[in-house]
Amino acid sequence: MWRSFLTRFRTFYDVHAFRSSLTSLDALPKFALLDILAGTVTGLVILLFRGLIEFTLFLVLPEGPESFEMLSLLERALTPIAGALCIAFYLFFFNSGQARVGVAHVLERLHRHQGHMTHRGFIVQFIAGSLALISGHRLTPQLLALFSQWKSS
Repeated sequence: MWRSFLTRFRTFYDVHAFRSSLTSLDALPKFALLDILAGTVTGLVILLFRGLIEFTLFLVLPEGPESFEMLSLLERALTPIAGALCIAFYLFFFNSGQARVGVAHVLERLHRHQGHMTHRGFIVQFIAGSLALISGHRLTPQLLALFSQWKSS
């Protein structure tokens, strides 16, 4: 039963046939469908990223997500340091130099690999960026790339 379902699914959603059909002159509706799908997925990822940051800050900060100034001076000083240590721990132990991150890596993937990004790199950047923004840092991709390059060497 599952084999017949998978066979029908593969023939109905054949990626190679869809890609070859995009070369025809009547491919404009298919491109529009791909644009809508890509925009929807991108919007959902952005909403998930923002929601994760806002929800965590709502739980942690006393007056909501925009109230870093309500923290004491010691808490304001220690929060970014603790966040940096969490990011360093995460990148050092869980990434172990396997997923490259940063602006230079993204540009290299666009130039040499037709823009194909790895899932692992996406997850690493998503978590590291969330940790940075939750702890009050301004997200700096060059810093993440520098740490990743240092770890891999």
